[in-house]
Amino acid sequence: PYTTLATLALKSLNTLFRLAHAPQLTILLRSTTQWIDSYSAGLLWCGDEVEQDFVEWLTSSILGFVGDAYRSEVVHYFSEQILLTNSEGTPTASVDKSYKLVEILSRLLRSPLELVGMNTGTILGHLTSVLVRRSAKGLEDDYTMSITTTIISLNHKAPDQVNDIVGDIIEVIKSVRGGGGVTNDMTGASK
Repeated sequence: PYTTLATLALKSLNTLFRLAHAPQLTILLRSTTQWIDSYSAGLLWCGDEVEQDFVEWLTSSILGFVGDAYRSEVVHYFSEQILLTNSEGTPTASVDKSYKLVEILSRLLRSPLELVGMNTGTILGHLTSVLVRRSAKGLEDDYTMSITTTIISLNHKAPDQVNDIVGDIIEVIKSVRGGGGVTNDMTGASK
């Protein structure tokens, strides 16, 4: 009976995501992440391998459930969640969630599904903002390396936008460097 119930629940979830338009999709994604947050006090984000595999499977399935025109909305939602879990004043308990979100975003960007209308600039902006905040931790920070890998994954989905991506990264470096501090510490350069 549990298998039948799980199958019916999955079919219902598939239908909800497949029929959703952008505002409804945002509500469904928010509800899904809130459920993951509340299930066993957020252990799905940082639990054992089976629990983490479930989260990755669920988010990859959602990408497959939604219509072609809305897949990029799923990617944008998860990139925004990365930014939110790394904002000032966020509890340190969300570190595991943030790591998992970066892994999920990287996996979504490497999926074979086409992401029509994906705004690489927005995603890159979210990821570079987090990189700038985390840069004080140094280049050996595993999380920084995960974000860098995810930025590289953008090229997988938008190879025709490589020049724009590189230009955006250079602009971030210039703005941080102009402000001093973080970039100087990272490069060892002096003003």
